[in-house]
Amino acid sequence: MSTSILTSPAPLSLNRCLSMSLIQDQGAVVGLEVNAPVRGEGLRVTRIDAATQTPAFELLMRLREAPRLPSLSVDPGVASLLQSAGVLLPRTDVPRGVRYACFIDSHGGVSPVSAALRRTARESWIVNPSLRVLAGHGSFAAPWGLNPLADAAALAWVTVPGALMPVAYWLDEADRDRLLQLASHELLAHQLAPETAERYARAGLLSTLSEWAQHRRCGERRLHKRREQLDREGWVRLPRLLPWPLVASLQSYVTPLIQEGHLRFNDAQSKRFFKHSEPMTVWLHQQIEMPIQAMVSEPIKRSYAFLGGYVEGSDLQPHVNTPCRSHSMPNPVGAELMPGRWA
Repeated sequence: MSTSILTSPAPLSLNRCLSMSLIQDQGAVVGLEVNAPVRGEGLRVTRIDAATQTPAFELLMRLREAPRLPSLSVDPGVASLLQSAGVLLPRTDVPRGVRYACFIDSHGGVSPVSAALRRTARESWIVNPSLRVLAGHGSFAAPWGLNPLADAAALAWVTVPGALMPVAYWLDEADRDRLLQLASHELLAHQLAPETAERYARAGLLSTLSEWAQHRRCGERRLHKRREQLDREGWVRLPRLLPWPLVASLQSYVTPLIQEGHLRFNDAQSKRFFKHSEPMTVWLHQQIEMPIQAMVSEPIKRSYAFLGGYVEGSDLQPHVNTPCRSHSMPNPVGAELMPGRWA
């Protein structure tokens, strides 16, 4: 619920998605850096000086300490400054928060049931042997301190056929209970309702013993061939590095990040939306380290993550990436992730 700001000529709302950090000089607070996403525009970054913009600075400090103030009455001059900074916005421009999640139906359900599974009698279906059902966000976020996560009753970690790394599905209570029973063999796959079995099969949660064994053998052969090619030619393609549900869930996360204004726009290199060390992309780069290291004979040097969304007319000249000086998360890794184009 937005806070009503009594200003003239039109009411403004408080941007609940803004973040503020202290600017200090020799231990003294001299200002605030305000990062305010604006829907349809991008992230506004503004410095509010304590000495020369005192009323706005004091108001923001109040908001920083008590962000749920029910209402505010703001001087028109201060309101104008805060509106230009994106702190106060017309209601249509106020962004919503964006949370990451990967769901069985909307993300896992984007691929058809495998032909091998279709040909096999339902009585021979089994739960994917890699399935692990873990409670709460601790099973996903604890090592990385991730914040942009949607709520879930539990998470189901599973390696889907053809992928080199696992994916986590967000579960409601009904799916959590069924998958826990499947994982403990209290419930067998053929005992599921047909529509539920279809959902789980599309998401890679069900398999057969022969299909799973073939998946493991093919994975070992691909890994061996990729190692050989990398040693011989110095490069190798990894077309199945990311599981398809993870790709789909990242797309449905990044697109609203841009639409709701959570990324800055138009940096020195290109006309694009961008963010250094965006939490989910840092997490992703940490996840791909292990399968890549398995193919490389020398230790991998981890660097940083950079998220870029290119708009129509963007251009990116040949360049060399340099280390990012500011990281919002520990142990940043990887290179650039450019998930797509946006008009």
